[in-house]
Amino acid sequence: MRKRHSRKNKVRLFIFIDIYLLLFTFRNSFEILYELFEATTTDLNITIARTAAAAFLQYKSLKGKREFLIPDFLIGAHAQYYTNSILTSNPRDFQKYIPKLNVITPIQFIKMSRIKT
Repeated sequence: MRKRHSRKNKVRLFIFIDIYLLLFTFRNSFEILYELFEATTTDLNITIARTAAAAFLQYKSLKGKREFLIPDFLIGAHAQYYTNSILTSNPRDFQKYIPKLNVITPIQFIKMSRIKT
């Protein structure tokens, strides 16, 4: 008999294709995530690409050393496009390079969830 996972709070979770492929290799991982969070895979679109590229160009203009697009810029651009929020333990780069994104740290999230309960 298959165990059903309950979804107490409805939360949308976006999963990037590389993470999806990793999870897909582990039996039932994606099914569990879908049941818990209504997980959705995303595609790259021109708005997301432009936001990530603008963040990278700003990084390079500030003497950034990396030669290739930083994955966090794609992550932040996706978050801005789909929910305009991101939960991260590394807020600095998101706040600096994608300033319109609502950046939430785990500590802020815990404080917010205590207020609502």
